[in-house]
Amino acid sequence: MTNNKAVAAQVDKAKELIIDDMTCGIVPLQFANFNELYEYVDANEYLIPGNDMSYEALGEFANQVQAALDLWIAEGI
Repeated sequence: MTNNKAVAAQVDKAKELIIDDMTCGIVPLQFANFNELYEYVDANEYLIPGNDMSYEALGEFANQVQAALDLWIAEGI
């Protein structure tokens, strides 16, 4: 199981990165869900921390971060 504090920290970091990319015009100001970001950037970069997780742990971690970001996006950022 993934560390919830690490997931929360990555979610916060990803939110900042997404907002920065919105401000710079890299991604649009409105989008329906996280997967839509892949049309503009490699959105995996929002999900992945810079550490040495196993492939399985990284997948679980990224899924948890993406689920939290989808909720944030659905709430209207």
